[in-house]
Amino acid sequence: MKKRKEYPFPLIRRLILLLLTGFICIGIGLSGYLAAGDRILLCLSIAVCVYSFAKTILLWWVIKGNRYEEIKGICVGVSSRPFRRYKNIKLIDVNGNENGLLIPKQARIRIGYCYRFIFRKVVNDFVQNEYLSTMLAEDNFLGFEELGEYMEPAEASQNTTC
Repeated sequence: MKKRKEYPFPLIRRLILLLLTGFICIGIGLSGYLAAGDRILLCLSIAVCVYSFAKTILLWWVIKGNRYEEIKGICVGVSSRPFRRYKNIKLIDVNGNENGLLIPKQARIRIGYCYRFIFRKVVNDFVQNEYLSTMLAEDNFLGFEELGEYMEPAEASQNTTC
């Protein structure tokens, strides 16, 4: 029997939410059309529904084709600049390597906790301008998952570390 691959929970959650968004929008549009005869609301809800389904198909293509990469580590620093849509996260992985990540400002990240960040694989990395490369990389963030608070191996008798 062929073993099914386990997909990361944040990606599946995002896929389901995109599908639900499409169905809810078309439901609101249809109810508005049936109740009040509002064709504009129906057309706009159909447009949002089609966009949502297209995003769902593209995300499924990324998930199914394994076109994403996971970065696990302990958060050791969070910084954000004013008037930016992202914040800088510093992670230390199990090998001791430090990674700097850009994630949306809305994500709640705490220092001292283990996280798994999921990004779309980058195809072209030839842009030298920092601002332009940041804008191109913003859409690559797919989600994150908190794995728990970091515990030293000596303290972690029952809990696992990152």
